Amino acid sequence: KQGEDLTAINMRMLQEEAKRTGIAITTLEKNYRSFLASAHLAGESTADVNKIFQDLNTTITALHMSGDRAELTFLALSQMFNKGKIQSEELVKQLGNLLPGAFASFAAANHKSTERLITDMKAGAVSAHETVKNFIDFYAKNYIGAFEKASVGLNAELGRLETAWVNFSRSIFVVTQD
Repeated sequence: KQGEDLTAINMRMLQEEAKRTGIAITTLEKNYRSFLASAHLAGESTADVNKIFQDLNTTITALHMSGDRAELTFLALSQMFNKGKIQSEELVKQLGNLLPGAFASFAAANHKSTERLITDMKAGAVSAHETVKNFIDFYAKNYIGAFEKASVGLNAELGRLETAWVNFSRSIFVVTQD
């Protein structure tokens, strides 16, 4: 029963996120499912996972990222949580190719110089637990102006149309199951 309630709560959150961002519900569901599992296994609370998820979707919308690029971004974050620490592979090679200024932003969000971040990563001393949350929050705040414009643009409206179609299709399926 409690699992069903949590699932319903998460589905409502995803529907609201689809409305807010214009990201298609199917894309949100796919990204959330894998990200939630990785972050939970790493010890993150559902509230923290949802905050990171929503903040990252703000950035994804602002940057007009495709579904594939959004999925790769969540994959990189999932790998960071799986490892429990931040390494240059995910931060520089993966996120750096997806998010402009990722490395410098990660350092700034965590009050480090880029040189100190490099040293700490080499030593394995950068935990994913707090630093990822700081980084994504920093990014979302920097892109909020662009988000406000992008969330009412053509890409967002097309995402909302796709979500409406998926929801309509699902409701037809439910009605025909009775």
